[in-house]
Amino acid sequence: MKTMADYTCPTEKLKEYIVELIQCEGIMTFTHPVYKKFHNEIIDFVIENDFSDTVEWGKIQSNLLIKPTQYMVIEEANIILENLEKLKIQYLKRNHEQNKYLIFFEKMHPMIRNTSEKKFFDGHYADSVESAFKEIDSRLKKLYLTHKRKDLTGKSLMLHIFNLENKSNQRLLAFNKLDTQSEKNVQEGFMNIFAGAMQAIRNPKSHANLDITQDDAVDKLMLASMLMKKIDEAISFSKIEENINCIPPLSIPGVFQAPAERI
Repeated sequence: MKTMADYTCPTEKLKEYIVELIQCEGIMTFTHPVYKKFHNEIIDFVIENDFSDTVEWGKIQSNLLIKPTQYMVIEEANIILENLEKLKIQYLKRNHEQNKYLIFFEKMHPMIRNTSEKKFFDGHYADSVESAFKEIDSRLKKLYLTHKRKDLTGKSLMLHIFNLENKSNQRLLAFNKLDTQSEKNVQEGFMNIFAGAMQAIRNPKSHANLDITQDDAVDKLMLASMLMKKIDEAISFSKIEENINCIPPLSIPGVFQAPAERI
C-alpha cells in the first residue's frame, strides 16, 4: 500500500510558483506571468478539491492579488506558503484514505465491484450495499429460473437453491459432495448465511438504516463479495451452465425441459 509520501500533490507546483516570485527580481504584481499561472491554478485546485470553506483557503485568499495595481510582499507570500502546506496535508490524507478503499475494491468479486464501487465512492453507502446483495439475488434468481423453472427471490430462493435435503428436487447448487456430516454442515451453513443476508442485509433502507457508515458498508460489501465467490464455487462444483442472458419464458409450457439433477 502506498504511504502518504508516495503521493504527488498539486500544492507543490503552487508553492514553486510562489518561491519563484519571491526569488525573481522586481515586484510581485498581479500582471506577472508566473503569478497569473499561480492564481488560476490555485483557484482550480481549491474548487476541484472542495477546499473553498477551509480556514487555510480563507487565509490564502485574503493575501491574493485581485487588481493590476496590487503587489505582494514577502510576508503575504509566506502566509500563502504556510497555508498551502496545510492544504497539502489535508489533500494527502484524503487521497490516502481513498487509495485504501480502491485497494479494497480491487480484491472484491468483479460483479460486486461493478455494481457497488461508484455508489460507495459517491458516498451512497446504503445504496452500494443494497446493489451488492440485489446482484447476488438476481444472479441466483436467473440460475434457478433457467434450470428449475421457478421464479423465486430473497430468502425463499436461498432455501431452495441450496436446500440440504433436496426436497422435491429443489436444490440446484452444492458446495461439495454432501457425503459426510461435515460436508452437510457446510452446505446448510452457507444456505442459512445466504438466506440471512437476503432477509437482514439486502435492503438497508427497509431496516431504518439509511445512514450506514462507511465502515459498516465495507463490512457488508466484504460479505457480499465472499458470497458471490461462493456462488462461483458452487456453480463450478455442481457443473451448472450459467447463461444469464438466455432465460426461456415461463409462459410457454413444454418448451424447456430442466436438466437432470447433477448433484
